[in-house]
Amino acid sequence: MNYLYNIRNNFMVVAVVLLATAFLSLFTSCNKDFPNTLRTEYPNDTANVKSGSRKVLYLILDGVRGELLETLQPPTLTLLRRNAISSYYGLTDYQTNTLTNAAAWGNMMTGVDYLKHNIIDESFTGNNIVNYPSIFTKIKEVNSKLKTVSIATSVAFNTNLAAQAGKKLDVATDAEVKDAVINELKVNEVDLIVGQFHSADAAAAAGGYEATNAAYTQAITNLDGYLGNIMTQLRSRPNYAKEDWMVVIASNKGGATTVPGSSDLGAFGDNQRNSFVLFYNPRFLSQQFTKPDASSFPFVGYAPNLIGVGAGTTGKNLIVANNNNVANFGTSGNFTLMFKVRFNNEPGSYPPIMGTQTVFNNTTNGWVIFANSGEGWNFKVRNTNQLAANAARKIFDGLWHTIAIQISTEGSDRKMQAFQDGVVVGTKATFTANATSTIPFTLGNVDGSGQAINVLLRDVAVYNVAIPDAQIPSIMRKSGVTATDPYYANLQAYYPLNETQGTALADATGKTTGMTYQGQALYTEFSELSKNVSPPISTATYKASMNNVDIPVQIYQWLNIQPSSSWNLDGKPWKLLYTDVRNN
Repeated sequence: MNYLYNIRNNFMVVAVVLLATAFLSLFTSCNKDFPNTLRTEYPNDTANVKSGSRKVLYLILDGVRGELLETLQPPTLTLLRRNAISSYYGLTDYQTNTLTNAAAWGNMMTGVDYLKHNIIDESFTGNNIVNYPSIFTKIKEVNSKLKTVSIATSVAFNTNLAAQAGKKLDVATDAEVKDAVINELKVNEVDLIVGQFHSADAAAAAGGYEATNAAYTQAITNLDGYLGNIMTQLRSRPNYAKEDWMVVIASNKGGATTVPGSSDLGAFGDNQRNSFVLFYNPRFLSQQFTKPDASSFPFVGYAPNLIGVGAGTTGKNLIVANNNNVANFGTSGNFTLMFKVRFNNEPGSYPPIMGTQTVFNNTTNGWVIFANSGEGWNFKVRNTNQLAANAARKIFDGLWHTIAIQISTEGSDRKMQAFQDGVVVGTKATFTANATSTIPFTLGNVDGSGQAINVLLRDVAVYNVAIPDAQIPSIMRKSGVTATDPYYANLQAYYPLNETQGTALADATGKTTGMTYQGQALYTEFSELSKNVSPPISTATYKASMNNVDIPVQIYQWLNIQPSSSWNLDGKPWKLLYTDVRNN
């Protein structure tokens, strides 16, 4: 494959990961036209390339999961990335709809997601393509002189999204797509060629979207070979040196895997939405983008500041007044308690963080989680500590931490397992002490509880189920509990504790009593990077990553078509960096 050797002659640069905020300056408000990010002059250009000779080869790979490509490193795509802006962590979109091939095609052919194009499945029933047309329609409308071709294995693709293409070819196999694209490159003057390949998705649908599915990985290997054949032919065109081709290669979507992605990364952790996106030109500098680090987003907000000033003084606390059902763990049943805590100082001996005992160190029924400067924290039922003393649980560093208590029934035994920051702490303990209480659930210090304490608390959630060990770390790490969370229906109560004033703090589920601030209400504002908490990823962060809706915008600009704000596109253009060297 001659083009592979030519690619090796291009400048190689170190891959860079640009922070999301660096791109926000490109994203002008929706009532402004898109900035033109293309270069119009080429220093040291001996071939005298003009912008009017720009052409696009757009190859769509159904169902090829981006992160798997990173593992496989197929040779053609790996070499192309040396002169491309690309990402193994692109997003089909960042919505929550069930993804289908058609919905994904809609994103990458119209420049808007399903909330606008309304393409749900391959029937295209109820679509809104009239108001959000595909690139073929817009190109014909703006510059009818441009010659366009669509070659697809899926008839629904050509019928619905390529109706205005200058030429349409329906073929049966990916090999025929490859042959048809090569034939167009051999004999025809064309400005845009779109080729849609489906074999990888078909193999994955039958056996899974992961490396253990040999048929899937073989289909991807075959596709990479087809891409090599196509690139060889492209560079063999008689006028190639006077043409300026941008090659776009992108998967429409990924697919669900047996090992799910990271739930605290939102759409970045959804393997179905994981796409591969590449814009190649021999002049481009390599720009390679990865997904964000979950700990790189600040945990921001307000929290009640609970202060206990020592034995004999209640200080500030929160209580579920006139209700002793919340967090009453009794003598049977399964539960999970999760919360986030930040200590503003190192406490003295044994002040409670929360519990259902009014007087801390006694023999009354109930439970309490307390702090100890020498040993971190512990969970006690009645008068029995459930965790062995261990300084590894010390969390008095002024940072947010997450704690979870899982209570489960195994045969005739009741078990307790503790977690800190997503990691099991201590051994699973059997307990027989009575956790039944007539005292309301209380957060913060209580009368007679010992030394002073000064803490912030957030996201206190009580579930009526023992959440499995494997799922607790990702759930407890997330900031906030939403209706889409897997155990939302099992919530007995959920107190976000995100109020900024007043003495009433709501149960977000609406199932039970809210909490009441005892003492003068005090709320503290915070903004903190914490490796232990993953706040929701913002829309701005998603937009600053490579999305499939960006592809039409980039194609329009390459073909000297400036998208108008009236098109209401969701995508954005990317800044293309150049080597200033022409490889003929």
